[in-house]
Amino acid sequence: MQLETTHLGVPRELRALAITVDPKRFVEEPHAFSPHRGAEIHVLRDTASGDCWMFKRAAGGKVVGGIDAASQPRRAVAAARLAEALGVATPPITLAQFNGEYGTLQPLLPNVIRADLHEWGRRSHTVDEVPDALDRQRSDIAVLDYVMRSLDRVAYGLHNLLIDETVAGTPRLVAIDNDLTFPVRDDPGYDSYIRVPQHYTRAMVSRLQDLSEHPAALRALVESLLQPPEIASVRRRIGELIGDVDARTAAGEDVYFATTNESG
Repeated sequence: MQLETTHLGVPRELRALAITVDPKRFVEEPHAFSPHRGAEIHVLRDTASGDCWMFKRAAGGKVVGGIDAASQPRRAVAAARLAEALGVATPPITLAQFNGEYGTLQPLLPNVIRADLHEWGRRSHTVDEVPDALDRQRSDIAVLDYVMRSLDRVAYGLHNLLIDETVAGTPRLVAIDNDLTFPVRDDPGYDSYIRVPQHYTRAMVSRLQDLSEHPAALRALVESLLQPPEIASVRRRIGELIGDVDARTAAGEDVYFATTNESG
């Protein structure tokens, strides 16, 4: 489906899909977030529950890697859907309108901190133990970033990640700020950060193979949010990762993490 856009660059179909946030129930709160790459951030408190939410408005502005600001909300929601299909943790996010403005709405996660593995290691473990505890999750996020060509997270880095310590056992890495995704134009300055992982989890490869073998399911997942060339890029990059696993395995390389203690 080719999405018809308005003069603001926001697809008409997506405006119809966006939920309307009631300004009488949700009130703006002071916050320290600053505008970033054409997105303006508002923190909204639900007066009924006390929960806080982040509304990111699609403002006009800078084009990065062929991605304009007005298209970032649909990309962020598509990224969350793809992440769920691949088993990567991301905040729940939806298209929304607030005070007549279009953007995305997601909860501000309590007790979740910006990813700093060394600080986490000093508090919870020795620093040397930290990479081993979270490396599988970082690998899965690297796969997600490769598939959607994320331009805003350095592969195996800690940019735009949160650490969720509210779950039992190993803390969970949460991939956030997935707005700059699914570009179809090459941008060597950003693409140099997107790399295939050194090791894969078997669960992730199984999920990639499932999406590759069921293109209709993949299309249904994101076709209301992505343009046909963007979906074609996702399919191609899934195939590239499967090809990487097959080629390296045929060459005798061990591409998987050790089975012991592997989750998922």
